[in-house]
Amino acid sequence: MSVQIPGRPGKWISSGKSTVAEAVKWALDQANGIRSDLALAELSADFYRQGSEFNELQAARGSVVSEKWQRDSRTILETHIWPKWGHYTLQAVRPRDVFAWLSNLKTAAGKPMSTSSKAKVFGVFKQIFDYAVFQGILDASPLAVVPRIIRKTRPRDVFTPEELRAIFPADPAKLAEYWGGQIWGTAFLVLADTGLRPGEVAALRWGDWFRSLGGLVVSRAVDDKGNIKGLKTAGKGVQIKPALLSSRSVGALLALESSTADTGPEALIFPNSDGNPRRTDVASHQFIDRIAELARRGVITPGGRNLTLYCLRHTFNTSALTALGDGQTVKTLMGHTTEAMQAHYDHPDAEAVLKRLQGQRPPLESIWG
Repeated sequence: MSVQIPGRPGKWISSGKSTVAEAVKWALDQANGIRSDLALAELSADFYRQGSEFNELQAARGSVVSEKWQRDSRTILETHIWPKWGHYTLQAVRPRDVFAWLSNLKTAAGKPMSTSSKAKVFGVFKQIFDYAVFQGILDASPLAVVPRIIRKTRPRDVFTPEELRAIFPADPAKLAEYWGGQIWGTAFLVLADTGLRPGEVAALRWGDWFRSLGGLVVSRAVDDKGNIKGLKTAGKGVQIKPALLSSRSVGALLALESSTADTGPEALIFPNSDGNPRRTDVASHQFIDRIAELARRGVITPGGRNLTLYCLRHTFNTSALTALGDGQTVKTLMGHTTEAMQAHYDHPDAEAVLKRLQGQRPPLESIWG
């Protein structure tokens, strides 16, 4: 069906459409500079790049446009989405095909991709089509009807208090034996004891340990490349957070300190042999390997659970909620964004929070028996 494009009178052009409605829409799209043959890779060429219109739109919607988010999303785009879908026009993408592709995604090593990783890929893919709808290129996103099972992630498993006491013995020598070294054992114990993120523990300095208050003041984290940066929540207003330590963690830290050469305030508590921070991916592998060894020795029975390093954080969240019965305090300890925490930007303020939390120490200590 032929049409005249608004603003270009006197010339009839074939729209390639079979109905009046489709032909009129095509003509209006042409007048507005919207191309029906736009390929997915062309539309998303500058996505997740600093200063791009797409990034500015995400920021305007309240999303945290961090370097890590940009880097991770761009990697997904280039590694998974473009190779399969980059040459497709947006209109050619069908929900059924997307579902089949997501269901069979593989990792770089050729292994089936986890559901949580598939969800991240789907999230990036969805943002492309949401942007196309926003720009008027599409009336609706074809991904809106992709079955929701792809977006669900496996529930995170937790340790019981009895298991925590078994795998993190109070004896520093036994703790080191269980976890392949004194630094590993103490770092993992602090993770279990505080609910801190692995990157936050990796960046801890001896000066972050406030002994008189029995806690830590946390302001830094190690990213996935081994670089020390601010907290993950800094963009949401939480730039400093407190962490209470049990007597078990304090004992392990004292034992570690006595065998450490450099305990200056700026020295890392849990460094590599070269003095640099320990990467979280290395820590994750170490944790999984040692859990398997402890299971082999009968110290713990996983029972089909997926017991990863991050389970320590979720275990703390569950145990602290049970022990304290106060969601607001748990949010403060976990570093979740709250109105109360947004005002605490420096060490004196974080110390004040630690002081106010001293009354919560007995129920938290009870987790360790």
